[in-house]
Formats: sequence, C-alpha cells, structure tokens
Amino acid sequence: MTMKEYENLVVLKGPKELENWKFSLRIKARKKGVWDIIRGMQLLPNDSDTSSEANTLRTKMSVAADLIVQTISPSLIPHIREFPDDPYKMYKRLLEVNSHGFEDVSDTWTRFNLLKLRSNKTGIKFIGRFRELRSELIALNDKPSDTLSISVLLSALPDVNPKTNNETDWKSFKVQMKRDIQGDDLVYVERQVLREYSRQNPDGDTTLFDPGEEALAAARHGTRAGGGNAPHVPASDPLAHFVRPHLVCNLCGGLGHFRSQCPSELFNEPSGNGRTAAVATFVAQEKDYSGQGVAF
Repeated sequence: MTMKEYENLVVLKGPKELENWKFSLRIKARKKGVWDIIRGMQLLPNDSDTSSEANTLRTKMSVAADLIVQTISPSLIPHIREFPDDPYKMYKRLLEVNSHGFEDVSDTWTRFNLLKLRSNKTGIKFIGRFRELRSELIALNDKPSDTLSISVLLSALPDVNPKTNNETDWKSFKVQMKRDIQGDDLVYVERQVLREYSRQNPDGDTTLFDPGEEALAAARHGTRAGGGNAPHVPASDPLAHFVRPHLVCNLCGGLGHFRSQCPSELFNEPSGNGRTAAVATFVAQEKDYSGQGVAF
C-alpha cells in the first residue's frame, strides 16, 4: 500500500467509523476484484479441491482477508481471529460487533477476561457469573468459542485455594483438565470445576443445594418453587448439571430436573436399590427430555 493510500485509509475503530469504513472497503475491494468474496457471494472451496479455479479463489480470499485486517484497529483483531481463511465471516462479525456498540462489547469482554474465583464466592456463584458474562457476549453477537471460554474459565481459577491457602489444589486441577480427554467440552469442564470446588470445600454451602441450583445460576434469577430448605445431597451429585430451569419437580419443588432424577428421592433410597442404580446410570448417560411445566 502506497503512502497516499495510507493517508486516505479509513480505519474501523468502532461504530462511529462503521459506515465510512463499509463504503471505503467496498471501493477498495471492487478495485482488487474481491468484493463478491467479502460480501459472501463466493464461498471457500473444499480443502480437497486442488483445481486451478480453487487455488485462484484461495489467493483472492487471502487478498480480501488482508484488506480487511489492514483497515481495522488492532483492538478489533480478537473478534475475527477464528476466521483467518474466511473474509466473509470476518466482515460479518465486524458489522455485528460495531452495530451493537463497540464499547459495550469491549467492556463485556474485559469483565469476562478478568473473571476470578475469589474467597467470598461459592463455586455455583462463580460458574453462574461465568455463564452470565458469556451469555451477554452471545447476546452482543460476539460469542466466544468453547476453546476460548474454557481457557478463560481455567485462568479464572486461583493457583492457591483462597480459603485454605493450599498451593496445590487448583494448580493440580488445571493441569489435570488440560490433559483430560474431555477437556475441550465446555459443559464438562464447568461440571468438573463445581465438583473440584465441592471437594476442596466439603463444609461449604455447596453441600446443601437445590437440585436445580446450577440451572438457577445460569438463569440468574431463578427461585425455588416450593420454598424451604434444599434437600441434603452429596457435593459430588451428578444431577446438578441439568440446565433446564423451566422444569419443576413435583416432589421437592426444585427447578431443572424431573422427579425420577430428584436427589431428595434418589439419595434417600437404600444403597443397592435397583432403581437408584438405574437412575444413576441414566443420569451419567445424560439422557434428555423436552417439555414444559411440572416434571414427573
């Protein structure tokens, strides 16, 4: 790019420059013959396609991607890094982010990246806050990938247990999760964080929780349908991961699960009971239902 071109360059920094940037980009892209690529009229060829036409298109896409990157502020790069080979998705994401107000998106990302598990927060509240911020980013059309979300979640965990000052608890857990074969599954990692928190804090308030507590944390303002104290269930309860706050158990009044999955019934049965084992197996397989209203 020549010095004169740089002087006339419109750089996208936020919503204020959006319309001028769109106009300038369209003119420059047409001149280079890549505007149809940027606006999604020509799609990426299959990786297996080695024809001359496909290779020519890949070259044009590289030119289009380079043009976009050259005309935006470095602060916007994180929003398009997951689309290095797709100029159309880059362009679409930049329009979405800046149409909703860059300051709002930027502030939410800052809060998301600075999230920490502190001594005055329970594991459930911590995961609830994590999900809340992630949901805000999704609502702003800037959804973080699962890989990035897992990275933020693990980075938010302390190396030292803030309540016991044990230097190995969370550090060992983070190393373990990075090696876990399911470590790329966001929901799985969230569950493991809750279980590890309960293990490290056996006397904490996570040993007494509503069976749908995790769903309530995700829903932010859920309340117990029947009131009263939550039933006592083991801190490692595998049922806590259900995220269907619209379900209401007709046994305990809790949200997020069916009666057949209710911990107040499941864990009060004698050990060795066939139904308990069957339901535990059912839950471990993560069978799902759909429907509204009271859950039987």
